[in-house]
Amino acid sequence: MTALYAACYTLATWAWTFALIGLALRFFSRFSAARRYVADASYWIYLIHLPVVMALQVAVSQLDWPWFVKFPLILAVALPLTLLSYQFFVRYSFIGAVLNGRRQPRQNLPAVGAAVAGRAGN
Repeated sequence: MTALYAACYTLATWAWTFALIGLALRFFSRFSAARRYVADASYWIYLIHLPVVMALQVAVSQLDWPWFVKFPLILAVALPLTLLSYQFFVRYSFIGAVLNGRRQPRQNLPAVGAAVAGRAGN
């Protein structure tokens, strides 16, 4: 009976995995500037989140609040902090070039896009 349960559980896990991949391909395959930004920032957030979250946990540890208040509070503070640090300290810096490749500031992009679009029409 345990082997049958394990086989069914494994099959269900694979089915959910393929279903979620299929849904993502179906509904999120178009370009999105917001998803691109989060994808670019994700590695930096992964690298820096641990010290940020730990510092916030130390800050709220003395508060006599329940965990279901502290946890969203830490998330609500940590995510904007890590995204802001990415935007102002990483995105167009040497660190950003190492993590994501060279990136140009936003004001230069429309001119480059217009030049590429102009060449495509020729």
